Amino acid sequence: MVLVALWCIQSYPSNRPSMNRVVEMMEGSLDALDVPPRPIFQIPIAPLRESSTLSGDISVYIKE
Repeated sequence: MVLVALWCIQSYPSNRPSMNRVVEMMEGSLDALDVPPRPIFQIPIAPLRESSTLSGDISVYIKE
């Protein structure tokens, strides 16, 4: 059951099994189960682009 649960909590939805597949895994042999990929605890964040309007708005709040 633990291996099936690890499949169901994958970070990427495309890696998660359908409910039909979950039932098959629960009814099938333990030897037929693959170990799921290791979890990714930190999803990479795209770098922020600097916006001229944003930097102009922020300059109002910065005291020199």
